[in-house]
Amino acid sequence: MVVVSPATANARICIFLTGCLLCFLLSRGHVHAAAASPAWPLSFSFDFSNTSNNRLQEQDLRLEGDAEKKDDLVDLTCNFGKPEKNEYCKGRMSYRDPVPLYDNSTGEVASFTTTFTFSTHILPNTTWKGEGITFFLSAYPSRLPLQSWGSLLGLTDSYDTSAPGAGRFVAVEFDTSSDWWDPIGDEHIGIDCNSITSVSTTRLLGYSLNGTMTATITFDNTTRTLEATLHFDYDPSLPTARIKTQLPDRLDDLLPPEVSVGFSAATSNYTELHQIHSWSFSSTIAPRARETPTWLRGSNQSKVMRCSVRKVIDPFIFAYNSIVRKGVNCRTTQPGRRRSFIIGGAFSAIALVVMWSILSWCRWRSTRDSFGMASRLKRFKYHDLSIATDRFSDEKKIGAGGFGMVYSGSLKTDQPVAVKKILKDSRGDFKDFLAELDAIGRTGHGNVVRLEGWCCSINNFMFWCLRRQNIKLFLVYELVPNGNLHQHLHERAEVLTWAKRYKIVKGIGSALHYLHHLCKPSILHRDVKPSNILLDHDFNAKLGDFGLSRVARENEDSSLLTAMAIGTADYMDPQCRKHGQVKLRSSSDVYSFGIVLLEIVHGENNPDLVRKLHTDRPETFAKDVADKKLAGQFDKTEMERVIVLAIRCSERDENQRPSMVAAMQFLENGGELPPATADRSTPL
Repeated sequence: MVVVSPATANARICIFLTGCLLCFLLSRGHVHAAAASPAWPLSFSFDFSNTSNNRLQEQDLRLEGDAEKKDDLVDLTCNFGKPEKNEYCKGRMSYRDPVPLYDNSTGEVASFTTTFTFSTHILPNTTWKGEGITFFLSAYPSRLPLQSWGSLLGLTDSYDTSAPGAGRFVAVEFDTSSDWWDPIGDEHIGIDCNSITSVSTTRLLGYSLNGTMTATITFDNTTRTLEATLHFDYDPSLPTARIKTQLPDRLDDLLPPEVSVGFSAATSNYTELHQIHSWSFSSTIAPRARETPTWLRGSNQSKVMRCSVRKVIDPFIFAYNSIVRKGVNCRTTQPGRRRSFIIGGAFSAIALVVMWSILSWCRWRSTRDSFGMASRLKRFKYHDLSIATDRFSDEKKIGAGGFGMVYSGSLKTDQPVAVKKILKDSRGDFKDFLAELDAIGRTGHGNVVRLEGWCCSINNFMFWCLRRQNIKLFLVYELVPNGNLHQHLHERAEVLTWAKRYKIVKGIGSALHYLHHLCKPSILHRDVKPSNILLDHDFNAKLGDFGLSRVARENEDSSLLTAMAIGTADYMDPQCRKHGQVKLRSSSDVYSFGIVLLEIVHGENNPDLVRKLHTDRPETFAKDVADKKLAGQFDKTEMERVIVLAIRCSERDENQRPSMVAAMQFLENGGELPPATADRSTPL
């Protein structure tokens, strides 16, 4: 007869209840992980200096010809050290999946932005150079032409003026030598459309394409403008090179609906190295069929929650069997029962602690990864951000956003970044963090600050049931190095010239036009003000701090939202300065845009001036309103346009405000400024 002690029975009950708890939490994790992710606009990023991701990076890239992935870069052409071994090479590197460019069924056309760091190097002890490197769009999949070496730059094997159907391409070339077909001699940047004879060129200084450089290429689907800028990282004293051209309205004359994007390069008997160090690309259109990117595989929540039940349960089965054997061998004497109770209690306590630790660890991983589960952005380690910002020291503090402090830092790759530490949350459950991650994570525009990734750090994770976890959230942005508009208008001694102010006006307008009309779904910023408008060294404006933003969801009627009145009062739409039900429309951003324009023009935020201009506008209003610090040095036509636009945007009646489409057209061409129609002020 088997004698079961009370301790054995207690252990059985304890293990049974713990097992039930485990199954319950694991099942909840699987249900949560099974939720479908939204279709995100295409965005990817490669940092080849991060050698830990070599295998994953290679899976997402297509290398052709002589292109080869090295430890911390990609060589597009041969790199054997001796010039004679690098002759007549050609290579391509492209993204593995097709990239949507336009959709004939819907009429939608993508806007895109790509930034890459690359280098061309003349070989030691030579003055030879040739031939060049390109960023290209071509038919998918990419196919390297067999005889495309030399001055054909890996694009085509024909010197004819037009490429054949399957060989069509659009490219931005960085050409280190000139040929008879080039419109200008010497080194140059060129834009090629189905021909190596460039439709637009910019001359460069001799031997300037010899070092490490960073290029940004953008395409605007509204104006059909393809534009490229080139920064000479090896010599910042060299001026930034620029080139642009306007593509035809019908893109199907140039390229198919889905394209390959990537790089090509070639050498002839004159040789040089062509190397890619990093590459990011973002588009406003989502791919038709999306797989989980290989760099995210294995890190999503469903895999985190897929803890091996067998490995978790086996120790407790062993403990259970040990307790049972103890119970079988125990005498029914008082000392035996006491010893059995102590042994059983000890095993039960150990089992519970181990089980609780495993459950807490799984929940910690689940909570941490759930913040960016649907995002394609990189998740940074807290340790790396702490080192980059000197443990978030006051010396690294560069500002404060809507709900967090912002620190400057430099990652291990020497990449400068701005790290936003989320300090508070207006809506609870970190909805502001998720709103910012959701909104800006899907953007790709030169006037919207670029989000590099995010980080979640959780302390005290063993006490999750008591809600005592210390959750720290961070957003990692590109570092925009020249401060913000508020600082340049009010805190710095140097007067901001009118040319720079007008450039900033157009940049802010372009960003809002993109968010309201080109993002699918559209995005409402809700906190447009000078301190959220960042400036780079060329005074290009970049709209940042998306903590209060809203993203329109499909089939969601969010024209009325029960919310607190949030934003900055001086720039807030009067319709939103109340609690309770608030209309969320793009016209609210338009109002804030108008107030910011008047501050740029006048040099200060003056509510009395806003009211005066709405009631009385003398003929000399441009001279009267203009910032006295400009000392009359401004273009009168531009000044009048900005003031008129500011007045119209800041109308108290939202139905009288223009859309950002009309606003941008007015800035460029003047003319009429009609109010937004009902369907152009779609609720968000």
